[in-house]
Amino acid sequence: MPPLSVLLEWPTPNYIDPVMRGPANLIVIAIFFPLVLLFVGIRIYTRIYLSKSFGLDDWFIIATLFPTTAFAIFSLVAELHFGWNRHIWDVKLDTITIGLKIVMATEILFCFATSLTKISMLILVYRLVSHSSTLLSKIIIGAITLVSAQGVAFCFSVLLQCRMPSLYWTLSFAPQPECVSETKLLLAAGIVNTITDAVVVILPMPTVWRVKLPVQQQIILVMLFAAGFFITLVGAIRTYYLYKVTTGYDKTWEAFPVWLASSVELYVGIICASIPATKRFFGRFGPNWLSSPMPSRNPTSLATHTQRSSHRHSYPQEEEIGVFPLQEYHDDKKAAGMVEGFDTEATYNMPGVERPETACSKGSDWKAEACGVRGAESREDLVPSYHAS
Repeated sequence: MPPLSVLLEWPTPNYIDPVMRGPANLIVIAIFFPLVLLFVGIRIYTRIYLSKSFGLDDWFIIATLFPTTAFAIFSLVAELHFGWNRHIWDVKLDTITIGLKIVMATEILFCFATSLTKISMLILVYRLVSHSSTLLSKIIIGAITLVSAQGVAFCFSVLLQCRMPSLYWTLSFAPQPECVSETKLLLAAGIVNTITDAVVVILPMPTVWRVKLPVQQQIILVMLFAAGFFITLVGAIRTYYLYKVTTGYDKTWEAFPVWLASSVELYVGIICASIPATKRFFGRFGPNWLSSPMPSRNPTSLATHTQRSSHRHSYPQEEEIGVFPLQEYHDDKKAAGMVEGFDTEATYNMPGVERPETACSKGSDWKAEACGVRGAESREDLVPSYHAS
């Protein structure tokens, strides 16, 4: 509770027609929460039925839906029923206690949901680079550990910031030495959260930009990373308003931008984490340009590359990162060296194209060099040669 001198300066309470912030948070939830469910649903459908590559990152994004749904419900309840969209002097005293309980719950739910989202995205990036970059793989594992530790530490810090959790929502004019400084706690958590947001966006950039993509997919890629930096900016704005809430007395009024920024950061983050895994869905059911191939590859070279990769690894080479087609994830049950639609062991029957019968095709025991294969260093030499009949 603020000092008595501050209470005496407050205007007369208006419980009938108070000044309110407006429906901005309600609009954000009404628009973005259904989009979250839509994109996560498309992601799961794509991974299970189209690419057959359902993985650990998908489990984490599904787990994210539970605290995200609870956060949406609690934030609306706090705003619409407990006055967290109006000035503190227009809020009835008997609703402040319940409102503080909801605030604590939403802080924990938000941290839990954002941590799961970032871990899911980091696992996705790890699946991309684990076969090619040992150093980057270790960095990503370190980032996953950092995000996990930060999430667990903050959740427990919020819950146990007072010697007894009930002291947090107990109204008192006297100081509460049994509680840690909420300002320092939330400020530190907000800064760390913003930093980890930036890390999750930056880590995949060096790998992604090395891939040549059609112009349309480059635009999508730029927009995706721009959204990631937008989320980081929103996190920084949220941290600023958290500081204002904890250092002022009109908490129900000053908290409104925090609700709004938290909703945008959480929902847009989940959507951005799910978009990469939906490329195959939109490539099949969406506009044709979404499924356009990379200009630097062709089916036979891709198949041959996968065949060669299968000799280096005991598991299939993953070949999809989604909207930027770096790698497409394949079902572990498929044989190594198989790419959807291409069998590296099969003979292709192409209309108007006939493969000449050579000593190599007859199964001769000639060495590979005699058949024009000079080693694994030359990808193009491993591609079967076809001549028009």
